[in-house]
Amino acid sequence: MLRFSNKNFLATTVNEHMLVIVSIESLMVNISTRADSFRLMLFTLLNSTAQSAANSSRRFTTSRLDVSVSSLPTLYCLMQCTPDLTADECTACLQPYLQYTLKYMDGKKGGRVLGTRCSMSTMPLITVNPPPQPQSQSPVAAAPPPPEVQATTQELHGRNSRRRALWIIAAAAPLLSIFLCAILFVVWIRRRRKGTEILHDQAAANRPEEDELVWRLEEKSSEFTLFDLSEILHATHDFSKENLLGQGGFGPVYKGQLADGTEIAVKRLASHSGQGFTEFKNEVELIAKLQHSNLVKLMGCCIKGEEKLLVYEYLPNKSLDFFIFGTHNVV
Repeated sequence: MLRFSNKNFLATTVNEHMLVIVSIESLMVNISTRADSFRLMLFTLLNSTAQSAANSSRRFTTSRLDVSVSSLPTLYCLMQCTPDLTADECTACLQPYLQYTLKYMDGKKGGRVLGTRCSMSTMPLITVNPPPQPQSQSPVAAAPPPPEVQATTQELHGRNSRRRALWIIAAAAPLLSIFLCAILFVVWIRRRRKGTEILHDQAAANRPEEDELVWRLEEKSSEFTLFDLSEILHATHDFSKENLLGQGGFGPVYKGQLADGTEIAVKRLASHSGQGFTEFKNEVELIAKLQHSNLVKLMGCCIKGEEKLLVYEYLPNKSLDFFIFGTHNVV
């Protein structure tokens, strides 16, 4: 492109004085039966050529589209912008040319759209290789590099490859998320089972101590009994509110009646009382040592998992302080 003017045309990117030149000759081949296909291929060629020219460092490119159908011609195209334009400015300058081509050059051998900032040529039967540059007489002038030629079919293939890669990534991402969630779920289940096994092992480790405690107490008193939890539940009606005698710092006290009619008071140590098995064992041994005719009798205990129960003889006239607060008032 060559332009000269008495005005500073570099100060603006406006594409002024556009000129549309259309060949007066029509195509020699009959495209009436394939008009839509021809227009689609022509638009594809123009659009890809405009993008290639805008992205070129020289803002210039030529392209060619070989048509496999014998009734349609090979298409050629040339587009260029002034080199001072940016890629976006060049694209904006060439975009209107696509509509001009489809509007004014339909069925013609070709044509040109010329402007002060960009230009376009399309022709089905000519070569668009630029003419060789004349040899410069100046020793400092250098021949320009050859124009950038990009195959439109290769660009289309590249776009299809990128779209295919995006589809693969979009399909693989949910599957990967499901797989990671499954792994985390399995790890959580295993840790939970491991924690349950540890609790079971601790309970099993306490059983020998429980048996040893009961054996020692039964040695000291033949009247001391290790009650079964089901027996206590039956006697207190499953620790019903109607059987509740009072509430202390270490847990509630319930009234109950054994199968033989004996009335009992059951102190149920709360799980949050802070008493472990060792504290419970010490308390039972202390109360067993304090057995006296003037004191409330400790008949036995019940140890089942987290349940720790003290079973006393129930005396209607006895103060509830002993049952509720344990051995502190006795001492």
